[in-house]
Amino acid sequence: MASWIQLSTLALAHIYVAESSVADSSVCSLDNSCGIDETTMLQGMVKSRVHPHAISKEDGDRVSTEMGEVSLIKFRAAAGCDGTYEAEDATIEGGVEHANTASAGHQGFTGRSFVDYLHPNGDSVQWTVNGCRNGSAIASFRYALASGNRPLQVLVNGQEVASALGFPACGGGDWKTWCDVSVLVDFWPGQNTVKLVATGASGANMDSLTIAMAPAHPQALTDTKCPHNHNDRLFRAPGHGVSAITLEECFSECSATEGCNHFSYGPWQGGFVCMGCTTSDHAEGHSGFTLYDMPVKALTDMKCPHNHNDRVFRSPGHGASAITIEECFSECSATEGCNHFSYGPWQGGFVCMGCTTHDNAEGHSGFTLYDMPVAAPAYHQALTDTKCPINHSDRLFRVPGHGVSAITLEECFSECSATEACNHFSYGPWQGGFVCMGCTTSDHAEGHSGFTLYDMS
Repeated sequence: MASWIQLSTLALAHIYVAESSVADSSVCSLDNSCGIDETTMLQGMVKSRVHPHAISKEDGDRVSTEMGEVSLIKFRAAAGCDGTYEAEDATIEGGVEHANTASAGHQGFTGRSFVDYLHPNGDSVQWTVNGCRNGSAIASFRYALASGNRPLQVLVNGQEVASALGFPACGGGDWKTWCDVSVLVDFWPGQNTVKLVATGASGANMDSLTIAMAPAHPQALTDTKCPHNHNDRLFRAPGHGVSAITLEECFSECSATEGCNHFSYGPWQGGFVCMGCTTSDHAEGHSGFTLYDMPVKALTDMKCPHNHNDRVFRSPGHGASAITIEECFSECSATEGCNHFSYGPWQGGFVCMGCTTHDNAEGHSGFTLYDMPVAAPAYHQALTDTKCPINHSDRLFRVPGHGVSAITLEECFSECSATEACNHFSYGPWQGGFVCMGCTTSDHAEGHSGFTLYDMS
């Protein structure tokens, strides 16, 4: 089945793949931008093929073309290392690529095959993904399992993310029903590795890994969330339990909620939870959650100036589109010198603009000019629930010297940057405040729930 693909200029814009029997790559989309075949489009984006199996179809999203009426499938452009990576193309140890791909009992896989785990210990599949940016991502594993549960250890860049991520049976009672489990991971810029290791049980039949990088929202506090049972908290989504809510959806929820200046997001009980709050002053520690700062509404009924050097982009280039505020934020985040962005409705759609300063902003009813938060400094999360050692020569400082304070993660990073031989720092909540420590090496790091040890760039 061939596909035509409409490419957008935004790094986080949407690609629409219309299911069609047309194989001619000269078919053009509705805006007269000619389509290209799927394989050609993917070259230069990711080394592996991006499959639509993980894409959620939107109700009513149909269009009439010269091919007839087609259904549209929306997914995010493969910016950086976003995409699907086949297990059979990964580094396989102990297990094997399944040879009998014609077997009726093992259909439904993507790519040319899948990987069989053969032994209860040591077998592994390791994917190498390139072109990532620093930040969080959702790693989703597609697999088949007829019965039971076969947990696997998850390692990212050699560090354990989950000691036993559950891979429960997919519900079909056979080996041709496929399902997915996901885990939140942190990547550093460039190349990263994701590894699934058998530690006590042979793994499920592994089909692929899908990476979806979270947008570059500046992180205010790691292992922290909006407070529970406090006036600062404005909402929790979902209201109870967990859901498949994404980081982008959490950002949108906060954008649409009056007084929401921060939001927290993280995994819990097999799903994800989003919370919004007015301030981070009373934020609580919660391992795995991250508290984010929202862009600040600077000026209402204002936009980045027209025909002025201050403006660095307009999306779309002409007219209006269905661009969202989170995509506008992401576009500004990815554009050098973009310190402000304006967003608002126009001619039945929406327009996003970025600018270096708001000194020459222009009035425009319905538009809002936002200040971008200060971007988080570049450092790598090395070990969770870990801190620089106490009473050891490796530790260089503790801030504050005793007790706790309101020190931020950025301030902790700055403290380590200014301290000679500080190659790592740890940060986390303790006794109602926060503590920062710097150390020369992580060789003697100690366990401490809620703390995170970072490598300096």
